[in-house]
Amino acid sequence: MAIPNISDSSKNGLLKHARKTKVSDLPGSLPTTQIPADVDIEEVALSRLSRLLSLSEEDLLDSVIWRDSLALTGTFRTFYSARGIIKAWNNTFIQQSAIDLTLVPNTARLFKLLDESSWIDADFTFQSHSGGPHRRCSGIISISFDENKGWKIWMIRTTLEGIEGYGNVDVLDPVVSPEAVNKTTNGVDGRAKGETKQETTQHFDVIVVGGGQAGLGIGGRLQALNVSYLVIDKFEAVGDSWNSRYDSTKLHTAREFGHLPFYRTYDDSYPEFLTKGDIARGHQDYVNRFGINVWQSTELVSSSWSNEKRIWTSHLVRGTEDIILTTRHLVFASGSAGREPVMPSLPNQEQFKGLVLHSSDYHNSHQWKGLHGVVIGSANTGHDVADDMLNAGLSSVTMVQRSRTWVLPAEHYMVLIKASYNPDVPTEKADRENLSLPVSIRRQMAMKYLHTMARNDSERFDALEMAGFNVERYGDIANVLFDRLGGHYMDVGTSAKISQGLIRVRSGSPPASYTPDGLVLEDGTELKADVIVFTTGFVQNMRTIAGRIVGPEVEAQLKDFWGLNAEGELIGAFKYTGHPGVWYTGGDIGCARYFSRFVALQIKAQLMGTPLQLYEA
Repeated sequence: MAIPNISDSSKNGLLKHARKTKVSDLPGSLPTTQIPADVDIEEVALSRLSRLLSLSEEDLLDSVIWRDSLALTGTFRTFYSARGIIKAWNNTFIQQSAIDLTLVPNTARLFKLLDESSWIDADFTFQSHSGGPHRRCSGIISISFDENKGWKIWMIRTTLEGIEGYGNVDVLDPVVSPEAVNKTTNGVDGRAKGETKQETTQHFDVIVVGGGQAGLGIGGRLQALNVSYLVIDKFEAVGDSWNSRYDSTKLHTAREFGHLPFYRTYDDSYPEFLTKGDIARGHQDYVNRFGINVWQSTELVSSSWSNEKRIWTSHLVRGTEDIILTTRHLVFASGSAGREPVMPSLPNQEQFKGLVLHSSDYHNSHQWKGLHGVVIGSANTGHDVADDMLNAGLSSVTMVQRSRTWVLPAEHYMVLIKASYNPDVPTEKADRENLSLPVSIRRQMAMKYLHTMARNDSERFDALEMAGFNVERYGDIANVLFDRLGGHYMDVGTSAKISQGLIRVRSGSPPASYTPDGLVLEDGTELKADVIVFTTGFVQNMRTIAGRIVGPEVEAQLKDFWGLNAEGELIGAFKYTGHPGVWYTGGDIGCARYFSRFVALQIKAQLMGTPLQLYEA
């Protein structure tokens, strides 16, 4: 499981509709038995796989889980308990007369989780052509051993791979030549900037709002399926959504996790932790390589839905030009471009003689050499800004820590992530193996590894505590991803500077008010400051962003974006949002890359008049 490069500057906004489930409340547990290495795992996998044709409760562990990604349920569903799975399996796999259930040769493998757990994984394929278009599907079956009952199925994962006649959502050929990028193909508008187009209305099957990794990824997937699409982005150039961030911005995730769909975007000439410039260059290469249809300096102002025609009429502004487009689907991939800064209001700000700004307006600390700096916030962005201030030569740097912060050493994370995301494993294979897992199982597996490494690295955390930093040693990676959307620090070196006293910390007492020369904390502590940077987050809910464009009537139909439902599936993201012409995509780079394929397949199915049938029981 990968940690996104988001800080407490990226907290979730208020949710209006969804009843969210905390990831720690989800059911599911890991097997507790150890499987001997001399077991014929291929034979075991074959024998258990055949049971899927007539599944019964006797075939399953009590803790069995089945997660389906569009293959049989037409959406994302996770089922728990033997009885619940038998019912859903019979109503989908059996009722749809799935055929050609086949074990993929030489894929059976023994998975050992430290010295605490083990199971057998094996890949399989099948096809389904009842209840909708002919679907090609894959799966992974996980088998454990019960000392009293023998070999039992512990986990099933089924995934939609493709639909007959739609094209391959996972393969996109590069353009034949650089000149082809500027030609009008697949709805691409090849105008030079500032050139006026005579037609007043154009049509695309899909308009994608946002040209970052999520928007470019879904654009490429749609192009692979020969869907007419347009990506629009408010920034002047491809990659500027990253180039516009503070100067020291970099991913705190592994380079191999950062690729866009279809190819390794970042080869080994790039650094392990990609800078904002590296990411922007990768996005530019992606657009040029595949001829992605993207309009820069363009904003979607409003869009109205015709229920009779099942079509949107959209008003865009491109530079100084007003444009009307029609489309059947809007995909919101606006990401950080739609975030609103959360800026705490403290008394007496008018008395303060210095500078106050939010991290959204921060670029660097070079002009503040010799001054006193204070950073409010202690997650990724807070650490980055404090480190900038120190490197720029401020006379003092103080971090105000508002709550206990999980510190995840980058080297611990690398051990975990590089087991899957490395040059020897295709990115799409790593995505399937990791992101097809039920969330509760991903969480438990990651925590086993990370907590073991943390216990063996206690001196690092002891030193932080001695420096006054309120550290969480044993964090919950899924809580960061799905509940909090940040609030952690991936330690790429700043923790040591805190431990050494180079960056001071004030924890346990939030800011209370300004003084002419700085801040007063609630406990009465006074901090001298010439510049104060708040890394206090953003209010973000894609539903609200979409609502400003589609209007209140459609917004009222939409689900919220992100957070988990009672099954452990994401709310709103990558599936039906409550309106047939609105989709959300986003999340961390891995989620955006992998789940973009499913958004594209669902849209293509609707355009073809063969929408995926939903299993809703």
